[in-house]
Amino acid sequence: MSGRCPSRDHYAVLRLRVEASPEQITSAYRTLIRALHPDARPSGP
Repeated sequence: MSGRCPSRDHYAVLRLRVEASPEQITSAYRTLIRALHPDARPSGP
Protein backbone atom coordinates (compact mmCIF):
# COMPACT_ATOMS: atom_id res chain seq x y z
CA MET A 1 0.00 0.00 0.00
CA SER A 2 1.44 3.36 -1.02
CA GLY A 3 -0.33 5.47 1.60
CA ARG A 4 -1.97 7.59 -1.06
CA CYS A 5 -5.63 8.56 -1.04
CA PRO A 6 -7.92 6.91 -3.55
CA SER A 7 -8.36 8.90 -6.71
CA ARG A 8 -10.79 11.79 -6.16
CA ASP A 9 -12.06 14.65 -8.25
CA HIS A 10 -10.31 17.53 -6.51
CA TYR A 11 -12.40 20.11 -8.35
CA ALA A 12 -15.56 18.52 -6.93
CA VAL A 13 -14.09 18.52 -3.42
CA LEU A 14 -13.41 22.25 -3.78
CA ARG A 15 -16.77 22.77 -5.52
CA LEU A 16 -15.09 24.32 -8.55
CA ARG A 17 -15.32 23.93 -12.31
CA VAL A 18 -12.34 22.54 -14.21
CA GLU A 19 -11.98 25.97 -15.85
CA ALA A 20 -11.35 27.67 -12.49
CA SER A 21 -8.52 30.18 -12.35
CA PRO A 22 -5.53 29.61 -10.07
CA GLU A 23 -6.84 32.40 -7.82
CA GLN A 24 -10.24 30.70 -7.50
CA ILE A 25 -8.56 27.37 -6.67
CA THR A 26 -6.40 29.01 -4.00
CA SER A 27 -9.37 30.79 -2.46
CA ALA A 28 -11.54 27.65 -2.40
CA TYR A 29 -8.69 25.60 -0.89
CA ARG A 30 -8.05 28.13 1.87
CA THR A 31 -11.76 28.40 2.66
CA LEU A 32 -12.05 24.60 2.95
CA ILE A 33 -8.92 24.32 5.11
CA ARG A 34 -10.21 27.03 7.47
CA ALA A 35 -13.54 25.25 7.79
CA LEU A 36 -11.90 21.89 8.57
CA HIS A 37 -9.10 23.11 10.83
CA PRO A 38 -9.43 21.63 14.36
CA ASP A 39 -8.80 25.01 16.02
CA ALA A 40 -11.80 26.43 14.16
CA ARG A 41 -14.02 23.79 15.78
CA PRO A 42 -12.81 23.38 19.37
CA SER A 43 -15.92 21.41 20.36
CA GLY A 44 -15.25 18.64 17.82
CA PRO A 45 -16.53 17.61 14.39
